[in-house]
Amino acid sequence: MSYKTMWSYLWDFVDEGMDEALVYLRDEVGLDAVSVATSYHTVEHLRPHGKGPAWFRSEGALYFQPEASLYAQTRIAPRPSPWLGGENHLLALADKCRALDMKLISWTVCCHNSNIGSRYPECAQRDAFGIPYPPGLCPANPDVREYLKAVVTDLVSRYNIHAIEVESLGYDNWRHSHHHDKIGVPLGPVEQFLMGLCFCDACCARARECHSDTDRLRESIQSFLRASWSEGVRHEGTVEEAVSSLPGLKAYLGMRVEAVTTLTQEIKAACEAHRSLLVCMDMGSPAFSGFDMDEILPIADRIELLCYTDSTERVEATVKAALEKGVPTERMTMGLCAYPPAVQDAESLRRVTAKASEMGVRSFSFYNYGIMPKKNLLWVRDALKAAL
Repeated sequence: MSYKTMWSYLWDFVDEGMDEALVYLRDEVGLDAVSVATSYHTVEHLRPHGKGPAWFRSEGALYFQPEASLYAQTRIAPRPSPWLGGENHLLALADKCRALDMKLISWTVCCHNSNIGSRYPECAQRDAFGIPYPPGLCPANPDVREYLKAVVTDLVSRYNIHAIEVESLGYDNWRHSHHHDKIGVPLGPVEQFLMGLCFCDACCARARECHSDTDRLRESIQSFLRASWSEGVRHEGTVEEAVSSLPGLKAYLGMRVEAVTTLTQEIKAACEAHRSLLVCMDMGSPAFSGFDMDEILPIADRIELLCYTDSTERVEATVKAALEKGVPTERMTMGLCAYPPAVQDAESLRRVTAKASEMGVRSFSFYNYGIMPKKNLLWVRDALKAAL
């Protein structure tokens, strides 16, 4: 079943009035769903039309009151946002959506959470030098896996969730963080790829089960990176060439794909138990994230394609690439951004939405209710009218 939704934050609905905001999005903008951040990374954003503070800042947290008993199998204690103040606004929003015949989609950030990674460094990714990377939780780590399954079960069992939309369900890219980098050497795609590989205890244990020599692989990567850094010259080869040249790396990447795929299967089972759909954001190259479309497509109900652009050519290329991977248009959701610099005006948004619709896409998600100026909501309305 198709839907038209908008990414949003719970605090905007609370400050502006849930009924007022939802009715506006349904009747004036033309949406039949809202995608609300329920498990989210550290954030700070300007709120151009909010009635509350002009800035909202929050560390990574849950935006609902968790059921503690569901988290008994993980050492990660669920952390509801202090902003909630003991209230369960998500439950109120779920009731409002039901009354207004709007679908509630849980926008669920999974393995990108610097708060959890800092509180539980043993659950964070570790690079080839053994240095923890707090923004990235490792999807192979047993506690991370149990925690994410508990979050999803908590949501689908209590909040009338139409779909669980999973973001960052895989290995985090290096430099996807919230601090100031100080880097004095050029880093190309190969260096960044190798620096982002996880060699935590859980990953190494899984790799050894596949007879992979993780110690040798780590030493090879360390030598490669130190040579690049000392010379101050980025490697000109491709990631694919690096995978072929470093012994054991291809098999190690296969282990990462298996970890992400099986975790996705387990989350899908939790969704199915309560008749919620699973929507997986396309995370691109499996070498970087462990997200392999061939493996994920049979599991997910929908695949979400992010295309923040005003280029119809890029939209067309994105849809064609997904079709080539076997994703039918009826299982695609196109994610578009409704404000500059991604799109400069209403006509730009109308064109890219129309192009996706022309190619058979019927589900759309627009970024982001609380971030964009109020006038841009009308851009979304006009784009949907022209496209559907």
